[in-house]
Amino acid sequence: MKPCDKCKRLHAEPQCPFCLTRRQMVIGAAAIVAAPLALKAQDPPAPAYGVARPPEPVDKALDLLDPTQEGWMEDVGLISAAKAWSSHAAKTRVTLLATHVVGKNPATKAPTIVTLVKAEKESVTIRVERQKQKPVERGLPIATGITSDAKVTDLTKETIEIDGTKFECDVKSYEMVGRTFKVWSHKELPFGFAKVSSGDETMKLVKAKDSITVKAGTYDCSLWETTTPSGTRRVWRSDKMPGLTVKSEIKSKDGDETMTVEAQSVVEGK
Repeated sequence: MKPCDKCKRLHAEPQCPFCLTRRQMVIGAAAIVAAPLALKAQDPPAPAYGVARPPEPVDKALDLLDPTQEGWMEDVGLISAAKAWSSHAAKTRVTLLATHVVGKNPATKAPTIVTLVKAEKESVTIRVERQKQKPVERGLPIATGITSDAKVTDLTKETIEIDGTKFECDVKSYEMVGRTFKVWSHKELPFGFAKVSSGDETMKLVKAKDSITVKAGTYDCSLWETTTPSGTRRVWRSDKMPGLTVKSEIKSKDGDETMTVEAQSVVEGK
């Protein structure tokens, strides 16, 4: 058995049964000899096979579940956290709390404070503050629809049922530099679509209306679920919340790791 390249837990499989990372092949006799020595010198001892590892720092986990933007969906113009920020005044501040649990280890928690620095016609600037880290400013472009460089390669129709209601959707396949994706669109649904898929990742609308209460208050949201080979993610989005995300939950495929991000407070700027 050898340590996983990512989580360092011992296993003998080509793909880690814990974090699903595939082993990297080391080529050459010199590299084969040097690799174990480097691992021994640089890495901490690995937990025994089958033993839960201590939870990683919450700040590192937040990189996997960033509450300030929508990733590739924002890049192609499907969902825009920046657009939600742009409807608020400068100095609007949202405090989010991340709760991270690995196996039977105690939960670790950490706050993130996101502040709107300025909103312009085509972009917003936000400041992100996390524990024991310097504040970081980010510029986010405001997406207003699927970007013009996305070309339609196929067009069909399909009926999708959402929370007991059927919607006949236009299904468009798009191709652009670095990505292909498919969208099931319907103008009556939040953000104008029911489902989107790209590669082995699919996000679908679970509920068009779902009222939830978090510490920051009660919000009327749309509930979305994303599935990937590594697990599932559920997100409650509201256009009344700066940045859209009221609550987000992620769970690994084996159920060994979970993470939740919730809005704790919203202070409107003046």
